[in-house]
Amino acid sequence: MNRFFTKNYLLRVLLLLAANWMSPYDGFSYALEERFPRFPFQIWRIIQDGSFLVLSFIAGVIRGNPWAVIGAGTVCMVLFTGPFITFFRKHFADPMFAKLKE
Repeated sequence: MNRFFTKNYLLRVLLLLAANWMSPYDGFSYALEERFPRFPFQIWRIIQDGSFLVLSFIAGVIRGNPWAVIGAGTVCMVLFTGPFITFFRKHFADPMFAKLKE
């Protein structure tokens, strides 16, 4: 894993955890987790990203080249963004914010 990839995830997690920086796309998974607590955030995020992957594939099929926008990096982002956000939130951001509140 290269340094840019790791830094990108860490910065994205910190931005996601700051409520003022959360985009509607990111907030949707948090809202689903609160509404349906049976499934954790990481599952909702994989479902959300996977649904957009399927829509991209369908759009590619319509245009005649389904693999034009989907590559190995896209599939990795779909599968690992939710779990990485959960990991960094649990091990880095939550303890950091707890110390800031003291």
